Amino acid sequence: MKILKKYFEENNLTAYRVGKDNEMPNQTIRKQLENNGLDRLSWKVLKAIANSLNKSVGEVADELIKLENKNTTSK
Repeated sequence: MKILKKYFEENNLTAYRVGKDNEMPNQTIRKQLENNGLDRLSWKVLKAIANSLNKSVGEVADELIKLENKNTTSK
Protein backbone atom coordinates (compact mmCIF):
# COMPACT_ATOMS: atom_id res chain seq x y z
CA MET A 1 0.00 0.00 0.00
CA LYS A 2 1.25 3.43 -0.87
CA ILE A 3 0.96 5.13 2.51
CA LEU A 4 1.79 8.64 1.35
CA LYS A 5 -0.73 8.41 -1.50
CA LYS A 6 -3.43 7.35 0.97
CA TYR A 7 -2.44 10.21 3.29
CA PHE A 8 -2.79 12.68 0.41
CA GLU A 9 -6.25 11.30 -0.41
CA GLU A 10 -7.40 11.52 3.22
CA ASN A 11 -6.22 15.14 3.43
CA ASN A 12 -7.45 16.24 -0.03
CA LEU A 13 -3.89 17.05 -0.99
CA THR A 14 -2.29 16.90 -4.44
CA ALA A 15 1.30 16.86 -5.64
CA TYR A 16 0.51 20.00 -7.62
CA ARG A 17 -0.66 21.88 -4.53
CA VAL A 18 2.34 20.84 -2.42
CA GLY A 19 4.69 21.78 -5.23
CA LYS A 20 3.04 25.14 -5.80
CA ASP A 21 2.82 25.98 -2.08
CA ASN A 22 6.50 25.22 -1.62
CA GLU A 23 7.96 26.35 -4.95
CA MET A 24 9.23 22.91 -5.84
CA PRO A 25 8.56 20.68 -8.85
CA ASN A 26 5.45 18.58 -8.31
CA GLN A 27 7.34 15.72 -9.97
CA THR A 28 9.48 15.57 -6.82
CA ILE A 29 6.36 14.89 -4.78
CA ARG A 30 4.93 12.45 -7.33
CA LYS A 31 8.07 10.31 -7.08
CA GLN A 32 7.58 10.07 -3.32
CA LEU A 33 3.93 9.11 -3.79
CA GLU A 34 5.00 5.98 -5.67
CA ASN A 35 7.00 4.58 -2.72
CA ASN A 36 5.22 1.86 -0.77
CA GLY A 37 6.43 2.67 2.73
CA LEU A 38 7.76 5.72 4.50
CA ASP A 39 11.42 4.67 4.69
CA ARG A 40 12.32 6.65 1.58
CA LEU A 41 10.27 9.76 2.35
CA SER A 42 12.59 12.73 2.06
CA TRP A 43 12.83 15.40 4.74
CA LYS A 44 12.28 18.06 2.06
CA VAL A 45 8.97 16.54 0.98
CA LEU A 46 7.84 15.93 4.57
CA LYS A 47 8.42 19.62 5.38
CA ALA A 48 6.56 20.64 2.22
CA ILE A 49 3.55 18.48 3.10
CA ALA A 50 3.45 19.92 6.62
CA ASN A 51 3.65 23.45 5.24
CA SER A 52 0.80 22.83 2.79
CA LEU A 53 -1.40 21.44 5.57
CA ASN A 54 -0.41 24.14 8.08
CA LYS A 55 0.77 21.44 10.46
CA SER A 56 4.07 20.77 12.14
CA VAL A 57 6.45 18.21 10.67
CA GLY A 58 5.95 16.16 13.84
CA GLU A 59 2.17 16.12 13.43
CA VAL A 60 2.43 14.94 9.83
CA ALA A 61 5.05 12.33 10.75
CA ASP A 62 2.89 11.00 13.59
CA GLU A 63 -0.16 10.80 11.31
CA LEU A 64 1.83 8.98 8.64
CA ILE A 65 3.22 6.49 11.16
CA LYS A 66 -0.28 5.81 12.53
CA LEU A 67 -1.56 5.26 9.00
CA GLU A 68 1.33 2.92 8.21
CA ASN A 69 0.80 0.95 11.44
CA LYS A 70 -2.94 0.72 10.81
CA ASN A 71 -2.26 -0.51 7.30
CA THR A 72 0.23 -3.19 8.38
CA THR A 73 -1.99 -4.53 11.17
CA SER A 74 -5.03 -4.83 8.89
CA LYS A 75 -3.25 -7.28 6.55
